[in-house]
Amino acid sequence: MTSDELTKALTKACRDFTDEVKEKVENKVNQIAGETVEEVKSLAPVYKGKNKNTPKGRYKRSWKYSIEKKNGTINAIVHSTGRQCALTYILENGTLNHDGTVRSRKFPHISVADENMRKKIEKLFEDLL
Repeated sequence: MTSDELTKALTKACRDFTDEVKEKVENKVNQIAGETVEEVKSLAPVYKGKNKNTPKGRYKRSWKYSIEKKNGTINAIVHSTGRQCALTYILENGTLNHDGTVRSRKFPHISVADENMRKKIEKLFEDLL
C-alpha cells in the first residue's frame, strides 16, 4: 500500500465516522426537540375563562419545533406559532396589571422544559465522548 492509498483510506474512514456521528446527533437532536415540545405543551397553561371567543388550549397546541442545518451545525428551535407567541413572556414571567399593583401568576413552562432539554443535550455529548 502506497502512502497515497493509505492517506485516501484514512480520509475515507474519518469521513465515514464523521458522517455516522453527525447522523446520530441529528436524529437525537430531532428526538430531544420533539420531547421538549411535548414537555412545554404538558406544562403550558390552558385558558379557563368564560370568553367564548377564546378557544381553550390554543396556546398549548401552538408549540412546534423546526430544525436548521447550516455550515455543519444543527439547531433545533422550539417556538410558539401564530398570535400565541405574544403570550410566552407574560405566561412564563407574569406581569403587572394595568394599575401596577398586582402581579399575575407565573406559569413556568418554557424554563422548565429548557433546563431539561439542556441536560439531555449535555448527556448526549457525554455519551458521544
